[in-house]
Amino acid sequence: MMPMQRALMMTLVAVAVAGAPALAQVRPPSWPAIDSTTWAAILEAEDHRAPALNAVAVLERALGHANPSVRVVAVRALGRLERPSVVPSITAALDDAEPQVRMEAVNALGQAVYGATGDDVVPILGERLDEERNASVRGTIVATLGRLALSDTALVSQVEVMLRGLSESEYMHELLGVVRGYQALLRANNQGFTIPLEGMERLAALAVHRSEANPARAARIRRLALVAAIRAGGPVNEPLATAIDDPDAEVRRLAVTVSSTAHDSVRRVVVERAMSDSAPSVRYAAWRALARDDDPTGCARSAEGAEDPDFHVRLLVIDHLARCGSTAGVRDLLLGKLQLSTTRAAWHQPAHALVALAHVAPDDARAVLPAFAGGQNAWLRRYAARAAGVLEDRSVLERLAFDDDDNVRRLAVDALSELADHEFDSVYVSQLAREDYQLIITATGALAGSPAAEGALPLILITLRRITLEERETSRDVRMALLERVAEFGNVQQVKALEPYLTDFDPAVAQRAAEIMGDWTGGEHRAAPRSPPAVPLPSLAEVEGLARARPVLVMHGGGEIELQLLPFEAPTNAARFARLARDGYFDGLTFHRVAPGFVIQGGSPGANEYAGDGPYTRDELGLRSHERGTVGVSTRGRDTGDGQIFINLVDNPRLDHNYTIFAVVVSGMDAVDAVLEGAVIERIEWRP
Repeated sequence: MMPMQRALMMTLVAVAVAGAPALAQVRPPSWPAIDSTTWAAILEAEDHRAPALNAVAVLERALGHANPSVRVVAVRALGRLERPSVVPSITAALDDAEPQVRMEAVNALGQAVYGATGDDVVPILGERLDEERNASVRGTIVATLGRLALSDTALVSQVEVMLRGLSESEYMHELLGVVRGYQALLRANNQGFTIPLEGMERLAALAVHRSEANPARAARIRRLALVAAIRAGGPVNEPLATAIDDPDAEVRRLAVTVSSTAHDSVRRVVVERAMSDSAPSVRYAAWRALARDDDPTGCARSAEGAEDPDFHVRLLVIDHLARCGSTAGVRDLLLGKLQLSTTRAAWHQPAHALVALAHVAPDDARAVLPAFAGGQNAWLRRYAARAAGVLEDRSVLERLAFDDDDNVRRLAVDALSELADHEFDSVYVSQLAREDYQLIITATGALAGSPAAEGALPLILITLRRITLEERETSRDVRMALLERVAEFGNVQQVKALEPYLTDFDPAVAQRAAEIMGDWTGGEHRAAPRSPPAVPLPSLAEVEGLARARPVLVMHGGGEIELQLLPFEAPTNAARFARLARDGYFDGLTFHRVAPGFVIQGGSPGANEYAGDGPYTRDELGLRSHERGTVGVSTRGRDTGDGQIFINLVDNPRLDHNYTIFAVVVSGMDAVDAVLEGAVIERIEWRP
């Protein structure tokens, strides 16, 4: 077996293990390897988004290649252009002899019309559904039909009929495609559309679907069907009463999550059962439900929850105590959690308790605030800034606005701007000299409407110029924020200062500069952005090597997270991660965002959303769903990957077709679940 063939086999088997329904039954034949020249040509056209007809032609010609491996990557690349004009070319691939190619073609049709209406795609996929005999392809068709944005409500109803028609299938792949389709249909076309009673009944039946042959996949069908049925407005009480006893913890968690729509008596039973569930994720959902519904029993049982075996649950309960000020024992409970540890790792409980105490017993919080605000742990000082904001302690906030840690500064600036409007404009202006993008964005926003605009404008222009000279694509957000203040504070006298930005390396910045200049002068100013230097693309040999590699995130204090990269699905993003990991980029960085029941996110040098590796990587969206354990690329809009990553803690189908998946966790999900805010990636090791 040749290297490319072996790698492709590994990739397809990995998809099956990860649970992607559309690929699980497909077994690749003895496909020949892709030659390196063809691989490079397709990847280059895809990476540059095929701006010229000859680049599109490269992909279209590859659809007729004798090698099915080539046809797979070519049709996927056409869909990733997100260009409705390529729909006819993709449609031709629906007749391919290989089911794998047909699945990719179906998915590519859905991706090609992203951001546009999919009305013209419905009849294409409907006809294919009538002709197709492969269960995996049929499942992909109905899942794709559901995600299309449709302008014609009659087409929405037509899609629902197709979903319902396949909902009694004996094939798991088709059933999973149906429930994915229903979920997506509700997200994409929920205005004025109601699933008919017959559809509700089918969703209700799928919400209790069982299979001895594949219990894991049946559980996923139940998860998706339960949420779709509830969100579609179907009967709630009976499905939730059944779901809370489901053997699958994720079904039970979802039952609690959607329980707010149930009758009060049913909701209370569901939440009460969940409070003593064996799975921490279910108990966490129960406490969130109590907080969400403002249920007084949550305050009454706070002492119990604050001693839960799971750390995430304990922190959530402490946060919940902020609204329990009149409940007996709450103040003492919070005071008991304030003990500062001498170790770096044990800061979470006292930090969360301080913020809650600021709501419950402000005088007590003021008494201990200096110890937190002056502590050596920057994460603790961040929570001190939050508490100072609650207490409206301007002196502490002003001091923290000049902290060594830019994230502490940002939180202090944000709180000051809420409390004092423009009294501290000089503090906000001083932040412009810092390096952190998110801090500068916050300070720039705080200056909106400032009476000191004339004095601030030169410094804003200097900051804009300084950051621009870094030529980092990831500076888009901060430069756009600075341009908004330039637009507000400036006038025609600053036209010359903005002229260089008409040829900026970022088209968004160039276009905004042109708009501002036009507003000032009343004339036309045309953006002519230059292209940034091209980032080298991974060769076929490099991709083959990555398919065999196993990066392991070794966490500080213990725990290992082993990944399998997916370089044939997301070559540029897998290659970037590997390059950064091998260069030691991630060593010592943190998971700065921990959202139980959703994701953990990390890999930022600034431990925030806006600091990352310089160049952007493009999205590489595919068939794989964002299931628990998949590893994605954090972005702030299309094609804005900056090296930050996230790991899905649960199935997150709403992220499908919007965020790149470049790896899956193959070992160490217990370590993933144990990650707390600020957890440090000590190093990344590579194992065979």
